[in-house]
Parts: sequence; structure tokens; C-alpha cells
Amino acid sequence: MTPAVQIDNLTIEGPDLSGKSTLYWDIHRSNDYAFNIHDRAQLTMLVYARRYNRDDQIIKRWRRQLKEHLFNLDNRLIVLMPRFRLLEERYDIRGDEIHDIESIGKVYDLYNEELVHFESFPNVLVIRDDDVLNASELSLKWLNDVPTINTIHNDVRKMAQAQPNNEASGLSLTLSSHAQFPPDDAVFDWDLEREHYTDILNRVCGNITDELAGDNKYGTIQEQDKTRRFVFVQPECISMIHTIMRDETLTMRVTARSTDVIKFFPSDVRFLGHLFSKVTDLLDVDSIERYELKLTMNSAHILS
Repeated sequence: MTPAVQIDNLTIEGPDLSGKSTLYWDIHRSNDYAFNIHDRAQLTMLVYARRYNRDDQIIKRWRRQLKEHLFNLDNRLIVLMPRFRLLEERYDIRGDEIHDIESIGKVYDLYNEELVHFESFPNVLVIRDDDVLNASELSLKWLNDVPTINTIHNDVRKMAQAQPNNEASGLSLTLSSHAQFPPDDAVFDWDLEREHYTDILNRVCGNITDELAGDNKYGTIQEQDKTRRFVFVQPECISMIHTIMRDETLTMRVTARSTDVIKFFPSDVRFLGHLFSKVTDLLDVDSIERYELKLTMNSAHILS
């Protein structure tokens, strides 16, 4: 089983009468209620804050929260933007309990204005015009095309490219599997990083081996499912690695202070998967049902 991104939250957005409720139930029924789906969230709050001329700080807060939400690549956003004529036709048939068609039109324009800022994000799907009539099919195809450890670098690159300065700061993602991550010895074929990867591997595995043996300043043997001491820290780009076993889950949390998403990240993420495999070999994982590699990038950038 290839480790892949776990979609934690799916949000469906769009103006009134765009078909959100229908899509909500179609996705639930087609995936046996596997997703945590939100019918509207930060984007709607932002749009309506602008619609009713809320304080600028409130508008900025919702825009910031939306960006923070999307900077977690475990989250997905679908926005339905049909032709406005379709909204008018549906309004003539169904009406609306709160808005008249003029108000719906103003909200529709505000959605379009805000979409300019994030429509190119890799975890955002905007379904426009007549494609809305096939929204369920398009959405399910998109949701089932989940990035894996071998392809996630494409989404990270696209997110950096979508930023005005080619830098996504605070980007995060989770790669997970119900089976142990497979080794990937081929990452050491790259001469430029072979020595660096080997050093990290030896130090991370060495730390865990020492802690399990009680070779630490306290002289205390660490229990693998209770310890918090499987930690590696350095000032380099891959700057912190913390492995922890809790609740039948083995998690490796990685912080990268800086990553060049074009030159280094495709290889780095494969190395981290390989490292996770080697760490797992040091532990008794009979009770483990889930493996998670959680990565936070403080600066995922493209160098000019």
C-alpha cells in the first residue's frame, strides 16, 4: 500500500442555489460517509462579511483563516459556480427564504472576487458554468485522485507557485497508511544528498536505539509506547523529527524550516518515507494499525 494523503476535511462552498446540498449527499452516499464534509465554512463567512460591510479586521480574519485552512493539504475545498442564469432559473422555481435575486447576485460576484486568490491551489476544485450539472462526477473523480508519497511534491510545488512570492509559509500535510511505509533505497542514488540523508538516518535511528536501551542522561530505559524522547533536532533544512507511538498509531512528525520544492522536496519526502520505514524496524509494531508521516514546512519555496 503506497502511503497517501489522508483527506481530513472536505468543504463545499458556493452561492445559494448552486447545488451544494445535492453534492453533499452524493459524495456521502458514494463514499460510504468516509469524508467529514462541511456545507459552507470560512469562504462563506468571508463573503458575507464583505456583503454586509463588516469591520475590516473581521474580513481579514476570515481571509486569514481560509488561507490557513487551505495551507493544510489534508483539507479539500470544492466551490460550485454555475452560470448566474441557472441561479435565476432555480430562484424562479424555488425562491429563497432569506435573499432576493439581487442579493444573490451580489454574493455571487463576491465569491468570484475571492476565488482569484486561491482558485489555483492544488486542494481547491472550482466547478464553473455548465460543468456544475456534472458536479458529482467531477468531484468524486478529483477526490479519488489522492496524492501519494511519490506525487505529493506536485501539489507542494503548485501551492508555492500560487503564492505572490513563490513561497508557502506554514504548509502542512499528512501521508498515512495502514501498513508500514516501504523502504526506498533509491533515494541514496542522488550524490548531492546521499551523505546528508545517511547522516540523518544514522542519528535518528541511533537516538531511538539509545533511548530504548536507557543510554541517556537519566539512565532510564524508554518504553516505546510512552516515551516522548525519540527526537532529532538540527539547524539544517530538515530541522526536527519526532517519532511517537500512541493509540495504535505510529507517527513521525517532521518540521522543515526550509525546502526548495523544485530541487530538493521530491527527494526529501521520499527519504522521509524511507526513514520512517527504518525507524519502524526498530520498534515492536504488532499493535499498530496506522502509520502517519506528518510534515510541516515553514518555508516551501521556489528559488528564482
